[in-house]
Amino acid sequence: MSRSSRPCVPFHLTEKKTGTSYPDILQLHFIEMKRFKKLHRNGKINPDDRLAKWIEFFANEDDSQWKIIASKDPIIKKAVDRLEIISQNQENRWDYEIRQKALKDITTMKEGAREEGKIEVALEMLRDGLDVDRIAKLTGFTKDEILELQKNLNKE
Repeated sequence: MSRSSRPCVPFHLTEKKTGTSYPDILQLHFIEMKRFKKLHRNGKINPDDRLAKWIEFFANEDDSQWKIIASKDPIIKKAVDRLEIISQNQENRWDYEIRQKALKDITTMKEGAREEGKIEVALEMLRDGLDVDRIAKLTGFTKDEILELQKNLNKE
């Protein structure tokens, strides 16, 4: 889609003093919906343009078109799937939220257990007299973290 036919104007974060642009941090796109709809009707929107797909999705006023729009892009399909869950009845939505929370809790517990295991391994290495730099390299902890563990070990 050529820049002149694009129905949106992108803005980027810029550092005030140096003028350095940070497009990877944040972009704002102001979309002229009437212009987009007109260009879309006249076939002037590239159907493969991801931003255009999202604009079409947001401009859509008919929920029955969600599946058609979702079939054009896997990310939009994921958004539509979530919207369908959210728009279900209260009980189904509650079940979904409980399941999502449970999955997050399981992930957090696994990460905590993994971290605890790494700490135990690092402590055992310290007890065996391994070099702090070597322990840091093997466990992924920083040297300061290993020294902190060593301090706690010496207090025992």
